Amino acid sequence: MSERPCEVTELHTRLLRVTLEIDACTAYWSHADPQRSHAENAKLAQEQGWFGDRSPARVRKLIDELSSRFAPFPEAMSVLRNWKDMQDNTRRLICHWHVQLTDTVYRKFTGDLLPELRGPETAILTRELVAEWIEQVAPSRWATSTKLKYGGNLITTAAEAGLVSQPLRERTPRIPEVPDEALAYVLHLVRDVEFSGTLMDNPYLRSVGLQGDTLEDALARLAGRSEDGGFDLAWMAKNLTEWAARKS
Repeated sequence: MSERPCEVTELHTRLLRVTLEIDACTAYWSHADPQRSHAENAKLAQEQGWFGDRSPARVRKLIDELSSRFAPFPEAMSVLRNWKDMQDNTRRLICHWHVQLTDTVYRKFTGDLLPELRGPETAILTRELVAEWIEQVAPSRWATSTKLKYGGNLITTAAEAGLVSQPLRERTPRIPEVPDEALAYVLHLVRDVEFSGTLMDNPYLRSVGLQGDTLEDALARLAGRSEDGGFDLAWMAKNLTEWAARKS
């Protein structure tokens, strides 16, 4: 059995409880210790105000949900805790990618459906449309009311990540800006994760518009091309920790 972290493949509805929560994610990886129990982290979070003036019940819920996104990736947690000069766009995308890793439906929504809906005749996203899609992904799994709320939260989470336009009416898929540091992070992260796809073709990159020529252009800028026209991936460190050390 592999000791590498794995992307989550079972279905769940955690996004009904906590959407992207960028500020809370930042507070979590800055302070939480995965070796502590949820109760211990929640107690410290409440005492030290990690999440501002949230109620004790909400703090416990945030600790539970955010630990599911980050604790399975201890190397990433260490890198994130010590990354003090992170760009805002990078922070947003890192939160998004960790939700993708740990939520099958969100991964399919952002990595498969949204890329299909981008284009000259961009679709208007509604919770009804997404609820119908959820039924295709998980037939008869959830009640209609659950699918509608889940559909709304999928759209909200993707909008917080920059993958959907922000206005409440006529929300449409969009491609976010991807800083080089964000691309380097996700490439190093998924290299050490068991996931479906390849390093050059996966839902993590597709979700932010990086595929085909767009991905090749980004890699050429980041890594440079080799003499045979491929990519010089010597820039890639052996793991995320080494990359973070080099970056600093």
